[in-house]
Amino acid sequence: MKSALVILVVSMNLYSIIVRAIFVDPYYDIFRRYPNRDNSDIITDCKKASIEWKNNMKIAECNLRETLVKIPNNDTDDHYAPDHVLVNRCSGIAVSPRACVPKKVQKKNFVVKKSSEHFKLCHNVQVEEHTKCGFGCIVGKNDCNEKQEYREDSCGCVCINVEEMNECRKSNNMMWDEKECSCICNLHDPCGTGNKWVPDMCKCVKIMKSDNNYIGLVTY
Repeated sequence: MKSALVILVVSMNLYSIIVRAIFVDPYYDIFRRYPNRDNSDIITDCKKASIEWKNNMKIAECNLRETLVKIPNNDTDDHYAPDHVLVNRCSGIAVSPRACVPKKVQKKNFVVKKSSEHFKLCHNVQVEEHTKCGFGCIVGKNDCNEKQEYREDSCGCVCINVEEMNECRKSNNMMWDEKECSCICNLHDPCGTGNKWVPDMCKCVKIMKSDNNYIGLVTY
């Protein structure tokens, strides 16, 4: 009887050691490293975080900010020094689909050194600067093509050629381009000599030539 009791006590002790090792010790280590994590502390931390979030939101609100902008250069042979200038530009947080956009702009003049292969001289350049910010759509009516309709609520262009879109999606070789509202080929097979790849037809066609001059395409 005594030996059975000893075995039972040993078994219980062994069981408690196993339970502690698996379930208690890992969490004890967490509480040791992060003490006093009761509900009141969590609420206090949340209040501190809320204050920090509000401060960050104020910093990140839609406003004018000094921004480094590259000087536009249409002539690749010319180089400006410096090639970047600081101007005010609108940036900040906005609720989608709206964005932080300029409401008023002006041209700001800068004198920079313009150099090319043959000369160097001082040159006056104009860079757009924002003077007033607000919320609005980046995409406007003028950005839509004849196959699209502008939706102000979503700040975007929507395809109106629905029948063409439905027909396009029936074809395995074609795919619908939401941006251009057109049916385009979703593959490009290499064509052999004398053939030309035509994306609208989504296949290779034979080229008609006369005295090495291009005339047209032959379809089959």
